[in-house]
Amino acid sequence: MTETQPNVHILILSASASKLIPNIEKLLVKSAVSHVVFHTELHMADADLIFMDHTYAEKDSELYSKALTYVSKLCILVSIADFEEINRILNKTHGHHLFGLSSPNSLSDIKDFIIYWIGQKKWSAEMFVPVPIKITSASLNNSQNLNDKIEELLVGHDFSKSFSGIESFLTHILNEALFNAFFNAPVDDDGNYIYREKNRSEIVHMIPGKDVEVNVYSDAKKFVVSVKDQFGSITENDVFEYLPNGEVSEKAGGAGIGMHLIFKYAHKYIINVEKGVKTEVLVIIENDKQYKIYDLKEKSFHLFLE
Repeated sequence: MTETQPNVHILILSASASKLIPNIEKLLVKSAVSHVVFHTELHMADADLIFMDHTYAEKDSELYSKALTYVSKLCILVSIADFEEINRILNKTHGHHLFGLSSPNSLSDIKDFIIYWIGQKKWSAEMFVPVPIKITSASLNNSQNLNDKIEELLVGHDFSKSFSGIESFLTHILNEALFNAFFNAPVDDDGNYIYREKNRSEIVHMIPGKDVEVNVYSDAKKFVVSVKDQFGSITENDVFEYLPNGEVSEKAGGAGIGMHLIFKYAHKYIINVEKGVKTEVLVIIENDKQYKIYDLKEKSFHLFLE
């Protein structure tokens, strides 16, 4: 006899709920997921996930404030593509999950997120490129000649159907993510940052056995960057101090500049943190021939903390 899976209860707080719910339900049914129950009225404490339109901040500030007490399971829905406005929303809410809804792929992303949430899995590179055409990898134990190593990581990926600047964007993303992994992640046994105060022009070496692992995946539709450090030292306060301010300020080690620029260039920015063990930064760039179309695509953000 097959054990029945418990229902997953999802609260949708959106003026578009009547359209969102049936469309997401159809996608879940196609993925053989039938134990998700959507609600438009449910105590937030009883919901497994909450999807809430950011416009409720203006329409119903009391309801919105209550939702922000559940940030780890709150998914903020935004229908804008403007980077600075999205930063403002993140800065105000500290929401762990933000979905941009300016693309036809948005509902599919929500469907995938729900499935992974049910399975207690974090988003992964394989989720976005299940059958990559090209993978390049490196295990790095020092910050010497990072630009040369980045150039090597991009060799063999097909940019022939991309707008001319996309390779430069990937270079910037890799540069910032790697410098953050080398200068801002390493801590000693007492949790003190080892290299955060050092200038980026200095060469730093990882603790033996704690190399920075980097992978670049690509298929016909996407480029995905994964950078893993072996410390898991980033905190929620770090993320929301550095990432969403909308202005780049000088920080020791440049963490604020790095996170801000990564999200500026990316379509999806995902931070998986296993506290004290490792942090993985996942950056997804949608491939397109025209920069104008690329620039209008939705931005999404996800922070998974263990």
